[in-house]
Amino acid sequence: MSTTSPAVHVPDSVVLAPSGNGQNYGFDNTLHFRDYQNTFTYYQDILIHEVIPESGPTLGNTKIYVSGYGLK
Repeated sequence: MSTTSPAVHVPDSVVLAPSGNGQNYGFDNTLHFRDYQNTFTYYQDILIHEVIPESGPTLGNTKIYVSGYGLK
């Protein structure tokens, strides 16, 4: 079974209610609370403005500064 998520106005988590025929949805207690198996999370798009430095050594451990929109 596959489906396509609808557009939303704000990022949030929603409980999915699958249906075998796209019209009939059986009673499901999980529709009243969010659980990992039945929850789909919309996320806010991010926009990266700057990454400093742009490169570093292959040994890693380089502190990187990322600025932009939608980052947490």
